[in-house]
Amino acid sequence: MRLIKLTIVAVVMAFAGESSWGGPPDAAVHTLPVVEEIRSKLPSGWSCEGDHVCVVISRQEPVTRLNRISLPAAATEERILGEFGVRTRYQIVLIFKPRLSEEELRELKALRAAAVERAQASDDAKRSQSARAARKFDLPVYFDARFSVYVYRTDDGPLGIYPKEAAEERDAVLGIFDAMFEKY
Repeated sequence: MRLIKLTIVAVVMAFAGESSWGGPPDAAVHTLPVVEEIRSKLPSGWSCEGDHVCVVISRQEPVTRLNRISLPAAATEERILGEFGVRTRYQIVLIFKPRLSEEELRELKALRAAAVERAQASDDAKRSQSARAARKFDLPVYFDARFSVYVYRTDDGPLGIYPKEAAEERDAVLGIFDAMFEKY
């Protein structure tokens, strides 16, 4: 019964405060200054665009994404990146939704934990099942006075990005968010 109540709360939270175009009320007024502030602080070679719900920060030069799990130990980094890496554009996306209260956040975390626990109880591919279950209940990373901020990155999870300069630039961009918003 508790799980049903928590599920209902999650569904209500997903739609509460959303207008007919799918974004939180007044988010456009909120995201425009955020875009300008981020743009002013980005490293060279990065861009920032935004709309009424999200802000997209992109690196102009492509990166190589690499999952470092189960790679050959004796291979050189150049060979590993060439054979197993994927060239792609690097992006960080910030999604603004109405701010969660502490109670709503606790309930969402409980829903997520229950989904992961159920997935881990199954015998099939526990790691991928639990990761999939966790993604169904995304948690915001940051908040401000009015909004919760969800962060999605090209290198989420076990993925790394190369060259190393790109990773250093990414860390500098994430530092901008740390200075702009409060962390949950």
